[in-house]
Amino acid sequence: MSNRRSITLRQEKPSNSHLVPDVHGMGARDAVYIMEKRGLKTRILGRGMVLEQSIGAGTRIKKGMVCTLKLG
Repeated sequence: MSNRRSITLRQEKPSNSHLVPDVHGMGARDAVYIMEKRGLKTRILGRGMVLEQSIGAGTRIKKGMVCTLKLG
């Protein structure tokens, strides 16, 4: 009996690091981390999970953009 084991590598979708991510439903810490990792400044209003973001997901990121996250 041959006992074969194999590893399959899959390429993940390329990340769109130049687009605003959708952070709805995330906690403040995770949302801010993701936004700022992509170069966006972030403002937080409230506590809890992200209910709204002032810049829509998929918008092209430009230098100096500030996204306000409303939590609830």
